[in-house]
Amino acid sequence: MTSATQNLEQFVHKALERGLPKTDIEQSLRQAGWSAGQIKSALNQFADLAFPIPVPRPRPYLSPREAFRYLLLFTALYLSAFYLGSLLFNFVDLAFPDPAMSRYWIDNDIRWAASFLIIAYPVFLFMSYRIRRDLTRSSDKHLSLIRRWLTYMTLFVAACFVIGDLVTLVYNALGGELTIRFSLKILIVGAIAGTIFGFYLWDLRGEDHEAGGHFAGVKWLALCVSAVVIAALAGAFFALGSPGHQRSLRLDERRMNDLGQLSARIERHAKSQGALPPELSVLESGDVFPIPADPDTDAPYEYKLVDANHYQLCAVFALPSADDNRQQYGDRRHAAGKQCFTYTWPERDRN
Repeated sequence: MTSATQNLEQFVHKALERGLPKTDIEQSLRQAGWSAGQIKSALNQFADLAFPIPVPRPRPYLSPREAFRYLLLFTALYLSAFYLGSLLFNFVDLAFPDPAMSRYWIDNDIRWAASFLIIAYPVFLFMSYRIRRDLTRSSDKHLSLIRRWLTYMTLFVAACFVIGDLVTLVYNALGGELTIRFSLKILIVGAIAGTIFGFYLWDLRGEDHEAGGHFAGVKWLALCVSAVVIAALAGAFFALGSPGHQRSLRLDERRMNDLGQLSARIERHAKSQGALPPELSVLESGDVFPIPADPDTDAPYEYKLVDANHYQLCAVFALPSADDNRQQYGDRRHAAGKQCFTYTWPERDRN
């Protein structure tokens, strides 16, 4: 506290001690050149109570418990906001696909975003409820320094996102590059950042938390946001399918990787020996790694020697391959069930 602030508070204390009304004290301080904010802060240091001497209000404080609770609250808020936006971005990419993007990576992003949202958002709701309840029961909780610092920091971050969102929108509009996919993503960022900014600004201005209207507004906003989060998670489960479906996808990816490894080992053997191996067991004699088998049934993959330059590898797949896996597996597509792929050992690789 600066000496000027101390002098101001001492003046207010003495004036109140002599029984002068706050309106007269405020008018005198304004004439002396003090700002409205400084005057309000000094007057708010003392409660409006009928007592012979001025009664001071509690001062802002910082406790480890409060720091933990608010840090957890705002961390959960940031994670929830970021991954809700990420999830909605992926829905936009699914609705308006980009040929350069693989469905495999979109599904992976959806899984991560949904996982974070399932954990972080309930933590945010729980901490918000506990803190809001304490604020309602005890008015001195409003004086928490960590609450004010983190709230204003959140306002700053949200304002930066809103400003950046608008700048990006104007820039692309001037360049004639407002695609539907881009416009929807801009709208998502603006809606999330704008909601956070608007709520915490309104929350700071509604410091009288004992009023039922403010608390009812908080509950309605929580219900609306929760509905959006639940809808986004439902969309994620719809896009990904059941956990069993996802397991089948992972097993099929493993089978494709195994066939690729087998093909590389077969052709290394053929290059060193001058001919394709008659059977897979030949590969084990010159390699420390075991021959891969089906990850689900442990059945060996089928190997067929077609001729001196061609061979086949077969596996049993649970699901048909997705169209967007082309970038990962080349042109090798497969249906559900047994599928055989023909490989060519190029003449240039023969000894």
